[in-house]
Amino acid sequence: MFPSEEILTEILKKYPFMEIADLHNATDNQLVAMSAKANDNIFIEYSIAKKAEERERKERIRKFFLDGSMIFKK
Repeated sequence: MFPSEEILTEILKKYPFMEIADLHNATDNQLVAMSAKANDNIFIEYSIAKKAEERERKERIRKFFLDGSMIFKK
């Protein structure tokens, strides 16, 4: 899977009339509707990539605080 920014770049190449802010702020339902209207799954791919990156970011933060809390337990 491509990172969301690469997918966003592809979307903007294919659909130059799209606004970046609209894509960043779009809900999953809106992205699904865009995919249906354009008959292109790239909007759904973008949604999935954003979610995966957000989960990964949250996991890194969680691990950071868990590892950091071990320092204070000694």
